[in-house]
Amino acid sequence: MIRNGSKYRPSLDPGAETAFTGPRGGRGMIHWRDEDDGEHRGSLFATFAALARGEAWSFPALRPHQREPWHAFTVQVAALALIHAGRETPPESEAEWRDLLLALTS
Repeated sequence: MIRNGSKYRPSLDPGAETAFTGPRGGRGMIHWRDEDDGEHRGSLFATFAALARGEAWSFPALRPHQREPWHAFTVQVAALALIHAGRETPPESEAEWRDLLLALTS
């Protein structure tokens, strides 16, 4: 499937990373910038890990009307995952976020 010059290739393997190659390259569906304006791409799990470490400073692909809903979504999903797991502090690794978020569906 090609949209806006980007190629999205879903994998049938649930353990595999989803590959996304956009105009700027990189892997992952979500694009963010860090404190030094460095660009990063990653999965939802990587995004939550970067947010927990304080490394995701902005999401340049978001339109102005999407900023508040994106903030609400990330905060609410993170809170649900932490409450469900009985944790008080958010993990900082992508693997831990993967486990926490996937546990919400079981």
